[in-house]
Amino acid sequence: MAGALALMSTITGGKVQNPEQSRTNLFIVGLAPSGAGKDHSRRLNRRILREAGAAEMVGPERFGSHAGIVSALDAQWCQLFQIDEIAHLVMAMQHKSAPHLANISSILMQVYSSVGEIFTADAYGDRAKVKQLHYPHA
Repeated sequence: MAGALALMSTITGGKVQNPEQSRTNLFIVGLAPSGAGKDHSRRLNRRILREAGAAEMVGPERFGSHAGIVSALDAQWCQLFQIDEIAHLVMAMQHKSAPHLANISSILMQVYSSVGEIFTADAYGDRAKVKQLHYPHA
C-alpha cells in the first residue's frame, strides 16, 4: 500500500492541489524486517514508471549528499526517491564525521515545503552553481 501511494503521489505530482496549494508529495517510511517484501513495491514502481514512458521520474535510490538531491531535482523536478535501508542513512546523517550527509534531512524538509513554489538552493561563491528548483516534487 505504501508503495502504491508513493507511486500515485509521483504520477499526480504537479497536477493536483487544494486551494491552499498543498500538493501530493508524500514522504513515506516503511518499517519491516529483512525478507518482508519491502523491495517488491520498489521494483514494481520502477517497472511501472519505465513501461509507462516516465523513466525520468525514477529517482536515485541512495543519497550521497544534500547537493545530490538538489542536482537530481534540478534535472527532473518530479521524482520518486525509493531509498532502501533508510535506517543506515538516518544514522549516517547524525555522524559529525559526515557533514555531506548532515544536511540531507534539512534539504528534504525544504523541498517538501517548497512544492508549490520556486526553491533556491544553497548559495555558493560560484553563482553558476546555485540551483533554482521549480515546484520540486520529491
